[in-house]
Amino acid sequence: MINDLLERFPVDVERSFLVGDQPTDLEAARAAGLKGYLFSGSNLEKFLRPLLLGS
Repeated sequence: MINDLLERFPVDVERSFLVGDQPTDLEAARAAGLKGYLFSGSNLEKFLRPLLLGS
């Protein structure tokens, strides 16, 4: 599914990442050539802020 979307839309893979809540989400990200981050907390904004500011 990720590869299909990457083919259909102009995504900058180098600047993109996937956030998931399962290890399989990270495997899917890696298979598509994306960075993957595992989120298991309760505050998604706090988790994403440093990732987005560092990009």
